[in-house]
Amino acid sequence: MSFKIQFIPYLDIWSDRWSSLATLPTNLFYVSATCCLSLEFSSSSLRKHKSAVVREHLVVVGGLHHDSLEFADDVYYLTFIANTSPTWCIMPLRESSAPFVHRFGHCSITLNSNGLMRPGGQFSKNSSDSIILSLGGKSEGSYTASSSVLSVTAISNTSGSELIGSWSKGPDMVVQRAWFHCHQIGDAIYAIGGDKSDAGFLYPTIEMLSIPHYTEGAERIVKHLASSQWTHVTRFHRFRQNFTVTAVGCRIFIIGGSDEYYFNLTCSDVFNTESGLWEVETNHTILNSSFCGGQAITVPQQPYSW
Repeated sequence: MSFKIQFIPYLDIWSDRWSSLATLPTNLFYVSATCCLSLEFSSSSLRKHKSAVVREHLVVVGGLHHDSLEFADDVYYLTFIANTSPTWCIMPLRESSAPFVHRFGHCSITLNSNGLMRPGGQFSKNSSDSIILSLGGKSEGSYTASSSVLSVTAISNTSGSELIGSWSKGPDMVVQRAWFHCHQIGDAIYAIGGDKSDAGFLYPTIEMLSIPHYTEGAERIVKHLASSQWTHVTRFHRFRQNFTVTAVGCRIFIIGGSDEYYFNLTCSDVFNTESGLWEVETNHTILNSSFCGGQAITVPQQPYSW
């Protein structure tokens, strides 16, 4: 017997209080979620580009419908606005958009908007456009791991509250992956684990895709992605599955999971993207207990102030 989860819990780490978001319009599972930003300009700031309010959006991509097990077609997003109750919306697509490839067990990531504001405090012309990558997963028909990558440019209106999308084909990964993790570190996206193996257990790998600086504008970045190539970075030095990943600075932390015999692991591994080396075990790589699955995130030491 399976049960539908009718609520979306979230934790405010600053107040240590749990709350719930509005439920999705339809019951989905095996989705992938990411966050993106947009800007709300006042009428005067539209001319001067000196002040704006940053809007945050929670975006849900792909997955399966709970009742029918059919692939989900729509991209849903939730806009957070102060003193209002956010509701889910479907992101409409431009007529010129490429079709979305149905998938689950995939990864979605928003290119980090480090270039959201230019030096001198002026907002970039295209800073309200976010680029979301949807990577790998299992696709409709074959249900095998995929190496395909799609990018959607989420364009916001002047109020920053509504998004419209346009899908484009991105560069295929070197390895077919499902149930894996991805992180952006500096000017590169890293795909971690989830390798497809047809012949026994395979040590997971890491590959990377270089991206241009965000201030170049969304359209130019999408064109750059279309001609880019993923490159192999390294192979895990131990077998690990059902793990979680987070990144701190230039380090990728690969935490928990189980080995090839399905024994839970109490160790974590750290890969340094600057040196290109795995770091030896230290006191911060030994867990207090073993676990599989879950999700690790990195949070700032204090709340963001927009």
